[in-house]
Amino acid sequence: MQTTSALWKTLLQDKTHWKEQKISIGQTEYDKEKIVSLSVSAALFGGRVATVGSCVSAQLSLVLWNPGSIPRNAEVKAYTRLSNGTQSSEWLQVGVFYIDTRDIDPDANTITLSCYDAMLKAEQTFLMEGDTGEWPRTQQAVVNAICTRMGVELDSRTVINSTYMVEYPNDYTMREILGYIAAAHGGCWIITPAGKLRLVTLGGLPAETNYLVDEYGDAITMGGVRILV
Repeated sequence: MQTTSALWKTLLQDKTHWKEQKISIGQTEYDKEKIVSLSVSAALFGGRVATVGSCVSAQLSLVLWNPGSIPRNAEVKAYTRLSNGTQSSEWLQVGVFYIDTRDIDPDANTITLSCYDAMLKAEQTFLMEGDTGEWPRTQQAVVNAICTRMGVELDSRTVINSTYMVEYPNDYTMREILGYIAAAHGGCWIITPAGKLRLVTLGGLPAETNYLVDEYGDAITMGGVRILV
């Protein structure tokens, strides 16, 4: 969960507010003058219902007008902020992505980018050639090694049982091994908006997520009592 300022919370309550987006690709920033459309699809758990054992990847769909040269497989960071015309909040990072496919429309002078977060880096086989070592290993040690291979940090909120082990993984991919570890803890793996690997468990969800809220985050009550979902 990201921390937002008092101004963000105030603007969120203002029914006249709107969201503004910007992205950065390498050292170049693109704002509303260049962004034709932008959408981020992300979830805590795979599928339409809460299930465990998944490694959930977020997707960024982006159309830019007259963007100039964009490197292949470039890192794309997306940001959003709230504004009401007179005040604007801080920029909040909503994800770190990597370009997967691109479609150039020379007539409209636009480029359409389909991007995914770092979870796709986990599709590689865990064991590298000549790598055997001693097994079983602790799940914590294996996760640490996977983070190194993926080039990401482990989110500090992730808790892994120190007694759980991983047997020799044969030709399993890093994603398959992470899925096994997630299932053992009753959760799923995601890449956070800050670009870190995090294990989200059903039992570790904040208590406030069990209650209904409105579009502004305020509690919905019946007779003064909050409603559980």
